[in-house]
Amino acid sequence: MCPPGTHWVSDCTSDGQQDICAPCPIGYYQSWYNIAYWCVPCSTECPGHDNDSNIVQVAACTNTSNLKCACSEGYRMHHARHHRHDRKPICIHVTSCHEGEGVKQQAGDNVDTKCEPCISGFTFSNINSTTEPCTHCTVCSGNEVVVTQCTTSKDTVCGLKEQHYDIRVLDEDNHFWFENTESNESIRITLSWLLTCLCFFTPYQSTQLYVIY
Repeated sequence: MCPPGTHWVSDCTSDGQQDICAPCPIGYYQSWYNIAYWCVPCSTECPGHDNDSNIVQVAACTNTSNLKCACSEGYRMHHARHHRHDRKPICIHVTSCHEGEGVKQQAGDNVDTKCEPCISGFTFSNINSTTEPCTHCTVCSGNEVVVTQCTTSKDTVCGLKEQHYDIRVLDEDNHFWFENTESNESIRITLSWLLTCLCFFTPYQSTQLYVIY
């Protein structure tokens, strides 16, 4: 028997030897082990391409396989039966999963996209997609708080925690310590820098200052 990519020429000349095989010429192929006298001619174009421009070639013919065809992005292959023995491939639109849904299984030949709902508080999807599954919700870090909870169609919105500081005079050079009352972190600044900050301080800033005399 001859391996893929070759065809049979003659039987072996002695026991234990392999049959005599020859490679498929350019433009021909054999996909299986065989005892064929010749290889199969490669297709010159994708079946159905003359009626559907969305059917495109994705791989050239080799000595072991015919050319490979597929639908362009956003379409899937469907083999429509026109007559009992006539099944012509056509490309049809792939279903998109909407916001709040993720792709459970991508579309393939004769199989449409399978969607599944995202889980509120755990996963979300804020796009229409034919490929993307639900995404895990963002978890706010230790120095952040949740501003908006994660839903099936929107991610968590995080914001920085308010920081409360005491101001204490450090030394005779008018240096100050800003002491965080929650984390015990300290920041050393000069009086001139502090006055500059206070000039631009607005009620919309999250940092609150408590002066201790």
